[in-house]
Amino acid sequence: AVKWYRAAAEQGYAQAQVNLCVCYANGKGVEKDAGEAVKWCRAAAEQGHAAAQCQLGVCLWTGNGVEKNEEEAAKWLQKAAAQGYAQAQQALQEIEQQKQTSEAVQLRSKGVEHYGKKEYEQAVQCFRQSAELGDAQAQYNLGACYTIGAGVEKDMKEAVKWYCAAAEQGVAVAQHNLGVCYVNGEGVEKNAEEAVKWYRAAAEQGEAMAQYKLGINYLRGWGVDVDLAEAEKWLRLAAEQGDEAAQSEVKCVEDFRVLLKKAQQGDAESQYLVSLQYELDAYTGGWSINKGDRPEEEACYWLKEAAKRGHKQARYDVSAAGYKSWLKRAREGEALSMFSVAMRYEYGMGTKKNMEKARYWYEKAAEEGHYRAKQKVQEMGWE
Repeated sequence: AVKWYRAAAEQGYAQAQVNLCVCYANGKGVEKDAGEAVKWCRAAAEQGHAAAQCQLGVCLWTGNGVEKNEEEAAKWLQKAAAQGYAQAQQALQEIEQQKQTSEAVQLRSKGVEHYGKKEYEQAVQCFRQSAELGDAQAQYNLGACYTIGAGVEKDMKEAVKWYCAAAEQGVAVAQHNLGVCYVNGEGVEKNAEEAVKWYRAAAEQGEAMAQYKLGINYLRGWGVDVDLAEAEKWLRLAAEQGDEAAQSEVKCVEDFRVLLKKAQQGDAESQYLVSLQYELDAYTGGWSINKGDRPEEEACYWLKEAAKRGHKQARYDVSAAGYKSWLKRAREGEALSMFSVAMRYEYGMGTKKNMEKARYWYEKAAEEGHYRAKQKVQEMGWE
């Protein structure tokens, strides 16, 4: 094949020159020789063969078999592209992207140098130029500058814009920060589901803070359905990276499970402590504040169970004396006591059931910012 390709190529037949180029490039029927391949490729290119022009351009760009010459490479690629040769058009796009990427990285590096010297305005200028060329890390850096007002006026809408650009390119810390913006409504409307989306994207890349926050969202049912197994999974991953808040939450999960198991087995002290946990969660929006949960009902149930088994403090808390003690503190303006009084009126602990009085105290607690009390007011249609 090489023998006859050569015979035709030497007579100026362009396609034979291309085929001979391929043989030399791949070592088929002849010793592999990149320089000889370029020789025959150029011969066909000079006759207007589009594929040869494209290949010659690529060789000149990479320096394969010929001295690297980016200017001449672009010339041959443009000739092939002008003939509608798709691979040449794609090669030109890729070359342009490489140029931009190289320039963007250099600009970002200069920005980091300026930032390290506290030359924030110069840093922002470099980050912006790099970000506009598509550099993901520079986009994140620019977003961070807008967040804290370094070198620019603080502007959370601009911060979100650049966090979003970087997040969509897979920068984990930008994905986390974008999630935070959606949680807090900074630069964008609050959206728990959107926050979860970005926390998950960052968490799956190993971002510890995002893993922690995703775990918390699964615990609380914020933007997702409650799923204790998923919560534990993400919290443990964050804890393994040394996140102290996650380690604390994991310990809470483990301790609460042990406590609940003991309570279910009839241990009075555990029952009392479980009731306190549910009541505390009602106040803080903790463990049991999930969709459909009624922590006040759980608190009452376990308090009564502990009292039945002779727990001294539980017996007092369900008694008339206990009710009066909570009522006194509620009248003094303590939100937790207001909620406890409302709970006692609703479930008849230490006093008769009275939903009107329960409503009154739930509303009072809600006005003081009590988490579950505000939910109760909404659920009961008392707004």
